[in-house]
Amino acid sequence: MIRIDSTYSNYFDNTDPGYPAGKAIDASTDEGIDGTPYREKWMNDIIGARQALWVAAFGDITGISGNPDKVGDSDVLKAILQLIEKKLLGCFLQVETDEAEPLIPWGSLNRTYNSNITYLVYAVMADDTGDVLPIRTRVDSSGLHLVIREIKDGKVQNIVRQPKWGSFKFGEKKWGEAVPFKINIIIKEA
Repeated sequence: MIRIDSTYSNYFDNTDPGYPAGKAIDASTDEGIDGTPYREKWMNDIIGARQALWVAAFGDITGISGNPDKVGDSDVLKAILQLIEKKLLGCFLQVETDEAEPLIPWGSLNRTYNSNITYLVYAVMADDTGDVLPIRTRVDSSGLHLVIREIKDGKVQNIVRQPKWGSFKFGEKKWGEAVPFKINIIIKEA
């Protein structure tokens, strides 16, 4: 970003704390030339910032609409939302397992383990599961360890999901076979 100061124009305001790099000022009359001019440097700063946002969000300038931004159709807003989504997707994961104590390797989490970092992990079942207790988590060099327990007949036990009558096509599952379930996971570095 450029500074609006004496290197840009003789007409600028550097007294506003909201604009520590200077701000533009209006000319004293509609026809006056004693205000901050719109110059190539200023215009390229605005254009460059907008294009940088788009490229950071989508990788290249393909897909730019070619129309001026407006409420309801803004390339800048699309780029900002895409960047937010990219950032959030790096935090949220969903895994499917039929085990009560699965180990999810770091590669499956799109991360590399670092013993110098404290990891904060929040894991919950993705579907309606009845009396599932909070999922216990533990992190080590092999990956993320989960312990999924439920209350069944008044007792705490490791979770076991078995096929329910009519929930699968005939022959897809055998009675007593575990049914996979989904777990939503958020991992943050503290």
